[in-house]
Amino acid sequence: MRLDMWRFGSAEPASMPTLSEHVPKDELNRLVALIEAEFYFRAEMHREFVKDRAPEADLRFL
Repeated sequence: MRLDMWRFGSAEPASMPTLSEHVPKDELNRLVALIEAEFYFRAEMHREFVKDRAPEADLRFL
């Protein structure tokens, strides 16, 4: 498959076709960012990220 920025646009992933004819790539990218934030800001993920840190280095979620 040849990359074609003129045809598929410069939105991420650049030069690649979108997954949906009804939802633009920039909107899909925002959705992915929200999904990733929801995943990484879970309490259990936070515990895994900080489990080996010194207590003074622990960053708490507000």
